[in-house]
Amino acid sequence: MGHFGKILVSGLVAVSGPAWAGESLINGEQLQYNYAYRCNGERIIVAHCRDNDDQSYCQVVYPDRPEQNGNQVAPVEQRAAIVAKLDACARPKAASVASNAPEQPSQIKGRARTQPLGAPGLAKATWSILDLERDYLTLFNKLRLKRVANIGSGWFTTVYPRPKDYPDFKVSNVEFEQYRYEADCTKGMIRLTAMAFFDDDGKLIQSGAGSGKWDTMESGSFGDRKFKILCGKPQPLAVKGVVVGDGTYLAMYTAAMLEHENGQ
Repeated sequence: MGHFGKILVSGLVAVSGPAWAGESLINGEQLQYNYAYRCNGERIIVAHCRDNDDQSYCQVVYPDRPEQNGNQVAPVEQRAAIVAKLDACARPKAASVASNAPEQPSQIKGRARTQPLGAPGLAKATWSILDLERDYLTLFNKLRLKRVANIGSGWFTTVYPRPKDYPDFKVSNVEFEQYRYEADCTKGMIRLTAMAFFDDDGKLIQSGAGSGKWDTMESGSFGDRKFKILCGKPQPLAVKGVVVGDGTYLAMYTAAMLEHENGQ
């Protein structure tokens, strides 16, 4: 299992862990790693910080600036300073969004197809286990579930004990999959809006939009269980308690759990 401290500039995947006490926020949200923020007419990507402390330093990438000696401009900046800059750029946008009425499913569908949706990635977080099968675990982070009016949304993460290939999609060495679902809690429907595949180092292999098609669920199905989680309805979990760790830990935990469950 490799290290997660690598700069994932090629794949813009949002990675964030639980907020620390005193951590500065961007428009009320945590800083997302490897996400292309727009600020002053250019993209700004925070590839990695030593930790979540405001006094720590981060590797920051400016992909739109002229390269220096054939390399992207990637200075080291203090976390508090870069967060303050991004927060200042985000506030005007936040004000316009706040003045709008809650989004309806049709509006969310259009947005999902035209704007990138960053997967949470495999940073250290607190995970709940929704499903335990013979060859994978499916988990989610309660802190990342959202609810706007009657629409619930969130990412579910599937972890395999060993990397697998998807020849039909021309994707190989996949150990982590993340899927974003939206649920219409009033109509009882759910749909897939985005997906992302990661290798055993937690590096993004491929991502894209989901079908966006609203579907009904059979009672007790996997879709029904995800729907209940997104809409805050009672849903027993596969394992009581939570798992705290990053992708490396999740992979080891999954392998040990499945070995125990399968009697190996």
